[in-house]
Amino acid sequence: MTIENNIKQPKRSETITTKAYNLIKQKLLKGDYMPGQFLQVEKICRDLNLGRTPIYQAVLLLDQEGIVEVIPRKGVHVRTITLNDLRETMEIRLLLEPFCVRQCAENPDPKLVKTLLKCLKQQENLGKQPKSKQLLPLDRDLHMIISSKANNQRISEILRPIHEGMMRPLFLTHWVEEDFLTTIKEHKNIVDAIVQSDGKAAEKAMQVHLKSVCMRMGLK
Repeated sequence: MTIENNIKQPKRSETITTKAYNLIKQKLLKGDYMPGQFLQVEKICRDLNLGRTPIYQAVLLLDQEGIVEVIPRKGVHVRTITLNDLRETMEIRLLLEPFCVRQCAENPDPKLVKTLLKCLKQQENLGKQPKSKQLLPLDRDLHMIISSKANNQRISEILRPIHEGMMRPLFLTHWVEEDFLTTIKEHKNIVDAIVQSDGKAAEKAMQVHLKSVCMRMGLK
């Protein structure tokens, strides 16, 4: 039975589908389902303790996002992440995120500043030996908060899946504690510039941070 034959279900399954989508995506982002791996729908059902229909629907949504690929008679293929994929992703981030952070700094929003300071504090509270599973969601949140407040909805929509998708390669990157501490320090420089309403400094801090990520991922 094909996936296409299983997706036309009553709307009552939409909430379960959303749950399945979120659970599968978390496993993909954290590397529980590895790039290049083939998954059978039955395995995903067992892993998540959910029925076939919401799993089918969720997988199709992830296929549309380009995270997985549904291959008839073979299963669900977790798409690989190439160096070129990462380079193109970081090029987009280097073009858009310095603009976003400058907008944030030059258009002060007390609620934004409070949220960013809270996110930064959570990162700093991880101590001297932060772990990827602790830091990476906070890293994603900080960047998404900034892009969502840049007064440009289209840019925010472009960057949201990019920020989520970056968690996959970052979880799989063999970083040491020093890399995470560097990231937190660079985040602090970004937030400090926003707090001071210094658009130019915020833009520069974001450029330095993203170029640092590129270098530490071996993209330079």
